[in-house]
This record gives sequence, structure tokens and C-alpha cells, in this order.
Amino acid sequence: MHNVKRIVYTPESGLRRPGELIRDFVESLPQAHALGYRLFLRNLKGMYRQSLLGMFWSVIPPLITSLIWILLNGQRVVNIDVPGVSYPLFVIIGTILWQSFAEGVNGPIKGVTMGKSMLAKINFPRESLILSGIYEVIFNTLIKIGLLVLVFIAFQQVPSWTTLFGLVGFASLILMGSTIGLLLTPLGMLYNDVQKGVVIVLQFAIYLTPVIYPEPKSGLVAELMKFNPVAPLLTTTRNLMIGAPTPGLDTFFWVSGGALLLFLLGVLIYRLTMPIIIERIGS
Repeated sequence: MHNVKRIVYTPESGLRRPGELIRDFVESLPQAHALGYRLFLRNLKGMYRQSLLGMFWSVIPPLITSLIWILLNGQRVVNIDVPGVSYPLFVIIGTILWQSFAEGVNGPIKGVTMGKSMLAKINFPRESLILSGIYEVIFNTLIKIGLLVLVFIAFQQVPSWTTLFGLVGFASLILMGSTIGLLLTPLGMLYNDVQKGVVIVLQFAIYLTPVIYPEPKSGLVAELMKFNPVAPLLTTTRNLMIGAPTPGLDTFFWVSGGALLLFLLGVLIYRLTMPIIIERIGS
């Protein structure tokens, strides 16, 4: 005789029983992963079904941004000097890293929005929607890493022993982006303004992050950059990839650790708020 797990739904908040809340979350992870992976495959097929360029769309935005800045700097419309590495390589790595972060921000909201129609009809691990979005970000990042290999070959950039640690940097940037996206997801489910606002903020935030120029040492932008958690992650990751010194390595690990804690907090907030949100969108 099979043991059937009995689930009792009550109006009581999960905060009253935090131990049970965490245990339920951990127990649901395997199911959430399996469903999230299937949703990721479904979304991936749907995304490229009627596309001529297919997976190339994941590298086209950073390449176009890079080409614009390479042209502007080459024609001395702007004058950006990067010691120790060619500017095209510098800016291509920077825009690809930024794109991975930006996709991380949009990933959770996008994943939950695409599965919104199921939420009020079927009972399933809702974390699977978050995971499907994150899996798509990881997939796109792998394509970008493949592009970076070609860029290294084209610019005859010899990888150093620290280049492989750049993968840790990619993971940290995706984690930071996913954390921000996860914390915004409950609000994004209720108000479409959140997604539109995220797009606008990211368009401006790229100019307050050392993506297309090196991190300034003084001035207003340097002061503002101290409050930008993406700046140390992006700068350190790029330096690791090209074998440059990494003076901000300790800040990199502190910020990455903080992002991990906030991500776990975001998952609990998501789990607590989803029943309320489903009730609102289903009414």
C-alpha cells in the first residue's frame, strides 16, 4: 500500500511556522527542478520556432552595443583609454557580462509571467517558474561564453590561469541579477509597470557600471559606483578573464555572498506571497 502525503491548506501565514516553511521548500526542490527544466525546454522551442537567427539573438544585443562604442572610440568621438588590453576586447567582454546580469534580472519575472495562466488552475511547485527563467539565462550565457572564446582567438588574447575563474564571475553576475529579479517578481505579478520600469532602469544603469569604460578613481561617477553592487562583480570578472590584477577580489566575494543570502530570502518571500498573489490575479 502506497503512503499518500496529505497536504492541509490553512489561512495561517507560513511565518508562524518558519521551520515547516523551509522544510516544504527543500522537499519541493526536486519536483520544481524537473518541472522547471521541462518548462525551459518548452519555452526555448517556442522562442526559436519562427526565428531565422535563432540562438544568435542572445549575442546580437551585446555585439551591437560593443560595435557602436568601438566605432565611437575609434573615431575619437569619445576618448576611452584602457591600459593593458585592446578596447574592442575590453568592451565586448563588458557588454557580454552586463547582458548576462540584465537577463538574470528579467529571468524570474519572465519565467513567472509565462506560466501565469497555470498558477490559478493547477497546484504545482511555483519555484519551477523561477527556475525555468534562470535555466534560460544560463543557456544564453553558455552561448555568450562560446562567443568569448572566438573573440579571444580573434584578438589573440592568450588566456591566463585566472581566466577559468571568470566562470565564477559569470555565476555571481547571474546570481545578483536573479536576486534582484526574484525580489521584484511578486510586485511584477501585480503590476506590469515593474517590467517596464526594469527595462528603463537597466538602460541607464549600464552607464553607471564600468561596462564600456574602466572604473573611475575619482569624481561623482566614482562615488555613485560605490553603491552599485554590479560594479565590483563586473570589473573583477573581466580582470580575471584577461589575467589583469584583481584588487577588488574581497569586495567581489562579499557582494556575491550577500547576493546569495538575499536570493534565499527572496525565495521565501516568493513562497509566502504567491498564494495571496494567485488569489488576486485569479479573482
